[in-house]
Amino acid sequence: MRMLQKFAGVVGMVAVFGLVSCGSDNDIVPVGQVGESASLAITAQDGGVVEVASKAAGIAIPAGALAADTTISINTLDSVGMADEDRLGSFVFDFGPDGTTFGANVTITLKTGGSTPSGKEAKLAWLDGDKWKEVPGSKEVDGKVVGDVNHFTKFVIYFTDKEVVIENGDEECKDLSFSACGGDPVGEWAIQAYCFDTRRENNMDNPYEEVPDCANGNSTFVVDIEWLGTINVNADGTTATHMGHHAKMIATLNDKCLKAMGQGQVSAAQMCDVLGQQAADDGAEVQYKGGKCTITMDQGEDWDEPTTGTWEKVGNELRMNDDDETVPYCVSGNTLTVQHSEEKDTNDDGQPDVTYKDTMVLKRQ
Repeated sequence: MRMLQKFAGVVGMVAVFGLVSCGSDNDIVPVGQVGESASLAITAQDGGVVEVASKAAGIAIPAGALAADTTISINTLDSVGMADEDRLGSFVFDFGPDGTTFGANVTITLKTGGSTPSGKEAKLAWLDGDKWKEVPGSKEVDGKVVGDVNHFTKFVIYFTDKEVVIENGDEECKDLSFSACGGDPVGEWAIQAYCFDTRRENNMDNPYEEVPDCANGNSTFVVDIEWLGTINVNADGTTATHMGHHAKMIATLNDKCLKAMGQGQVSAAQMCDVLGQQAADDGAEVQYKGGKCTITMDQGEDWDEPTTGTWEKVGNELRMNDDDETVPYCVSGNTLTVQHSEEKDTNDDGQPDVTYKDTMVLKRQ
């Protein structure tokens, strides 16, 4: 249903706001050296720790994780010529015996070779064929990238694009429930609320995280979107649609971030005032409260060109513009509610792992 698919692709229009990261060159100097290795016999009963002499790579194996006593090895390989070479932040480490699996997660630690490039996050990744896959939950802590895994293969520090939260600001969405009931959709309808599941999207940059102490949760950058417009559903099977959105960008910086930005010359509250003065020309609102500085920039309204199409009922669902897909809907009094589902592969394993359910609420005019 194209009418709703344009909303399911909400993040595509964020580029209009100038949020897309331009990226950064990878000038990290890897820790250790190619050819460095280590091996150690680990008992299944006790577990243990293995690391190379430079401490560029290590693994902690808990008691009972191995099925049998095993000699664990780490070999350092060159990253030149590897897939996504420009995103790699370390040498490649081959943990063996290759293919070993564990009854409980083991923790791999790789040491970083410098500051993570602006707009990126350092993650642990493993090689699956010719593609690197991010280890879920891996993160950078005190100059090291740490992640829990359950098998052996080649691992590396991998720079992913930072994420920005995309969420809606409609109060009506908080207690919304939906059940398809069908009904007569003919009429002129105005968007009351568009309730889409919160998304975290890549290829967008939190500009404040260029300051190291503003990273790792010390600052957030959120796009808040309100949908606007009308849909005419006509008795002759045609539709006329005119839609737009109203967006705000909201940044929140805590005291640690603010003090780092002020380089010790001003307090956190004073730094917030400075940011407010800088942003005033762009119409931003700035407030310091409870140890946090909140900067809100209203992007105003942006409208699409009006469109026309067709519709038909299929039980308690609607088909728009001859699409193969149908979407459930419900007309109750003067309210029309339509829901669209979208499956997404968020961990790049080739399989959908998250289903977003987005619901549009319209009022009869």
